[in-house]
Amino acid sequence: INNIVIGLRCTLIGIRIGHLDPSFIQSQLSNIVEKRKGDKRTKVISSKTKERDYQSYYQVWKNKVEKIGALNYPAAARNGISESLVMTVILNDQGEVLDIKINKSSGVPQLDDAAKKIVNLGSPYSPFPPSIKEQVDTLQIRRIWRFTNNLME
Repeated sequence: INNIVIGLRCTLIGIRIGHLDPSFIQSQLSNIVEKRKGDKRTKVISSKTKERDYQSYYQVWKNKVEKIGALNYPAAARNGISESLVMTVILNDQGEVLDIKINKSSGVPQLDDAAKKIVNLGSPYSPFPPSIKEQVDTLQIRRIWRFTNNLME
């Protein structure tokens, strides 16, 4: 940056600039870098994820959720309501639940709420292994939840 020729006409961040001060350019680039540091690296995973480390993490998470779900099965499903929903759970690198989003409701608020409760009861989940932690800050785990009058699938 110190080698930039003052007087050179260029475009920086979409603004046409005439005579540039190298310290101005440095401050603008520093601002961009700092802003990018705040951006979270995330990946969406599901049962269809192929990468071994992510698939392994998903399976461990799913097994825990299913055990908790079996112990806290919603009364609405036990009483004969069979529906499914699509939900995304966002975890940080320590396995803590940051957010839960219902992507497609079951149409039965009790089942949607039960799925959220099951996820929250299991928190925190396993911290990300180093191979995942070096790639992402958060995981978005997307899953179809099927409640039947027998067991959660």
